[in-house]
Order: sequence, then C-alpha cells, then structure tokens
Amino acid sequence: MKNFKDSFLLICLLGITSTCFLTASTYAQGTMKFDTEKHNFGELAEGVMVSYEFEFVNTGNKAIKISKVTASCGCTTPYWSKEAIQPGKKGKIKATYNTTGRPGNFNKSITVNSNATNKLVVLFISGKVNRKKKTYKDISNGSAKAAPKLFMRNKIKHFGMTENRLTLRQAFEIRNTGNAPLKIEKLVSECKCTVANLKQNVVPPGGRVMLELMFTPTKAEPIQESFYVYTNDAKSPRTIITLSADVYENFSRTLFRRGDTTLLLER
Repeated sequence: MKNFKDSFLLICLLGITSTCFLTASTYAQGTMKFDTEKHNFGELAEGVMVSYEFEFVNTGNKAIKISKVTASCGCTTPYWSKEAIQPGKKGKIKATYNTTGRPGNFNKSITVNSNATNKLVVLFISGKVNRKKKTYKDISNGSAKAAPKLFMRNKIKHFGMTENRLTLRQAFEIRNTGNAPLKIEKLVSECKCTVANLKQNVVPPGGRVMLELMFTPTKAEPIQESFYVYTNDAKSPRTIITLSADVYENFSRTLFRRGDTTLLLER
C-alpha cells in the first residue's frame, strides 16, 4: 500500500513539473524595447551621408531574431544585428541616409520585423537638407542631357486595425519633375496581395498620374507589403511603396457556399 502511495505521489509531481515547463515554454517570448524610435538629424548639407543607430534591449525571456528590416525609400540603407539577441542583451538597427540630390525636409521610416511580442516596429529618421549651390559645371551637365525624375510626396500607408481578407484602397500621386518623359515600366507586389490601377504609364515632364493600390491581407497578423514601381528614372529606377496593417480575424461573420451562391451569416 505504501509503494502504491509513493508511486501515485511521484506521478503527481511529474505531472505538475511538466505542466509548469509547458506553461513557461508557451509564454516565453522576447520583447524589443528601444531607447527611442525617432531621430532628427537637424540641418544637413546636401551631398553627405549620415547615420544613426537605434539601440534596443530584449526585455523578454526568449531570444529575438530579426527577420527583415525595410526602408521606405532607396535613399535609406538599414543594417541590423543578424545574430539572435538573448534576453537582457542589446541589439542595433543602423539607418544611413544619402542626402545627395535630395534637398528639403525628409521623414523616412524603417520597419523592423522580428519574432518578438512587438513583431512590427516602425522607426523614423528626419531632418532638413540644405540645397547645394550649383556651379557652372553642374548647370552645363544638367542641360546637356534630358532625363526623367520620379517624385512621390508619400510612399507609406498604415491602415491600422483591419479585418482579414478585406480589400483596402489607397491612391498615391506620382510626379515627373524631370525634363524627359517618365515611363512606368513594371509594378510588382511582393506578397502578391496588392492589385494596381494605373490609367497611364507615361508621364510627361511636369505631369502627374494617380496610382491606386488595392491591398487585401490574407493573414490575421501584423503585415507589411512592399510594392515596387520600376521606371526609366536612371538615378532611382525602383521606388518602394510600403503598405501595412494590423489584421484580425472577424469570427462574427461566416462565409460558406451553397451551389453557386455565397452566403454571409452574421452571428
């Protein structure tokens, strides 16, 4: 009888230990805590490269692995910690901005994707680039060859909270600030979840065209889409438009088919 009681007690202890281990494993997750998520460079001279390092600490209880870091434009180059960041350790996201040919105010974003609790973190760099004074050589070279130049005031759209598989629409204005026709040669959706509507693919000098994007998330999670616009702009042949949303599943609605008819039930 005593042996039976001892065996029963041992089984109970093992069960409790296993449950605690599974619970701890289930809730183990890293968390990225940045010192700051914004940096302003102030006033800069055109033609310089500037960099800033965003530092973060893993305040969670599991290693963090950064899967992707995306800049909102080709003028910003991100670098990041490739190794896993253990709990209590620090990691870095370095953003380098090229001011050449980009006078005026700027506000660029760097989106960080990881396996942390805050899976998607958006960092910002900003500042003002003072225009470089043109020399006679610059003016001569500029007039010698006509070239198109793509300009977009806005290339980022965050839709906030949205329902899974709900199509979201956003229009972006593309301008040609150059002195030759701008040809939009190719439009590419990274996730194949965005459809484009473009009425014309050739923009005359000084002209503009509206690009409408229809973004349909297919997963109930924070999502970011990079949409690529390829043109004959020799200096910036690829322009990136960033779409993002916090997507959730709406279980109050159910879709099912009966014959050729799709029915929507509201619970």
